[in-house]
Amino acid sequence: MLAGDKSLRTKLADKRAAIDLAFFDLRAAGQRSANTLQFTAEGLGSRNCLEVMPQMLEKEWGSFKPTFQSMSPVKSDQAHNTLLDRIALMIKHAGDTSYLIFDPDLDSYYLLDVTLLALPETQRRYAQTVLFFDDLVNQSAISADDRIQMAVGA
Repeated sequence: MLAGDKSLRTKLADKRAAIDLAFFDLRAAGQRSANTLQFTAEGLGSRNCLEVMPQMLEKEWGSFKPTFQSMSPVKSDQAHNTLLDRIALMIKHAGDTSYLIFDPDLDSYYLLDVTLLALPETQRRYAQTVLFFDDLVNQSAISADDRIQMAVGA
């Protein structure tokens, strides 16, 4: 969309709706577990991460949503990365405050490891790789550095 590709309009609308639904689900989960997982102003403030208050993140998403199409690709990437960093911090905070690490069942540790570390990092690397390959398609030649990054991303 940033490059003027109108064919992605439906997919973009679907993704926005999915994100809006995820925020709806987050609000519902917050009503059940905000105190337990310390997703309160006091709990997040004690860890100096008030920027990941679900309400603040949803507000940020709401202000970003209608404006990102007019942003430059660099500013859009920065805004997306800021949101992703905050979501990653939310995941880490939930893991830290869940005390699952103290569960003597080893399966809990493996689930915690995958949920808090491996899966979010894999998703981010996958997204970066897809964007990198999308950029390569528009280039007339591939540099040696690009070939190395292709091998790493593949």
